[in-house]
Amino acid sequence: MTVQDQKSFAERKGVLGWLGLGRGPAAKKSELSVLAEQIRLLAPGTPSDIIASIAEFHARHDLSVCPFSLGVAFDYVTDSDPMIVRLIDERIVIGQAVTIEWLKKLRKMDPAETNSDDLQRKFAELERHLTEFGTTATAAREATKDYGSSLEGHARQLDSAKDIHVPVSELLGMVRVMIDRTSEMEQEMGRSEQQAQSLRRKLEVALRTAEEDELTGLPNRRAFEKFYDSEYSEARKAVEPLVIGFCDIDHFKKVNDTHGHDAGDRVLKAVSQSLLRVTKERCFVARHGGEEFVVLFRGKTLQEAKELLDSIRMELEGRRMIDRKTKAPIGYVTFSAGIADVFAYPDKRKALGAADVALYKAKGLGRNQVVIATV
Repeated sequence: MTVQDQKSFAERKGVLGWLGLGRGPAAKKSELSVLAEQIRLLAPGTPSDIIASIAEFHARHDLSVCPFSLGVAFDYVTDSDPMIVRLIDERIVIGQAVTIEWLKKLRKMDPAETNSDDLQRKFAELERHLTEFGTTATAAREATKDYGSSLEGHARQLDSAKDIHVPVSELLGMVRVMIDRTSEMEQEMGRSEQQAQSLRRKLEVALRTAEEDELTGLPNRRAFEKFYDSEYSEARKAVEPLVIGFCDIDHFKKVNDTHGHDAGDRVLKAVSQSLLRVTKERCFVARHGGEEFVVLFRGKTLQEAKELLDSIRMELEGRRMIDRKTKAPIGYVTFSAGIADVFAYPDKRKALGAADVALYKAKGLGRNQVVIATV
């Protein structure tokens, strides 16, 4: 985006108005919009204006910052998705609010299902802009520091001279003013570097949350897909066994219908915490979606994986849960599971399918059990 493009963008989108620096209503000064204002003022006409514009988009529409909203904002402010730009502009013109819920319908997807690779690409570009800005800020700060030291040396020489004429005295005063100004610039550049580092940390957090299930804190399906690919390759090279398993909470719909979604959420968290025990055994667990979890056992045979899952299942079965609102008993919670030897199948997708079939077999046999897939 050229300087002229950015100027046109600012005029078209009302950037100054959003920040409360020009005509129009003053923007709500959220932490992110203040940060964007500082970056824009310290580096006008640079690619970092894209970052400021994304913050302004969130401030104008009062959107909470999440990987999904950042992805949409990036497409909007850079005109990467003409359809998104057109539909959002039309909604603004007719005076309707741009909300996360509306954006979800627009994209026809849930934020948790946002393409992780696309998010990685967008955040990588933002990171590149930040890195460029940070490099410029560091160089400018060092330059002002060196300039200040040089001026200070000249000032000392002038100050020690015996015959100082009025013009020289005036020059000395100007030099002292310039020293003060360069000191201020050095401090400003230092603050800008800190702000850039703060935004970089926020982007890193956003990237992590893009692959994390919000309710349980477990990795989500996207994260599992990446992990499964890497573990498959590494286990094959190391000639180590690899077992894939699907776990599904029994009668979960009944819990939701009888006790409500809050109780259902508690059950999901309880099962996820129980399954986390396998992560101490060179294994990996993720929430695959709904009440279903996926487990990957590295370096364990089918029988060892079954025994481990059975121990967790029986431990969970021994717990009694109560509805915190009504004090009514939820009863015991169980899960059914199907597991498969990954390398017994032509590819890792076939193994996933086999584990899924074994899971439904476990359900059909009465639930609350672990079934090994047959090849």
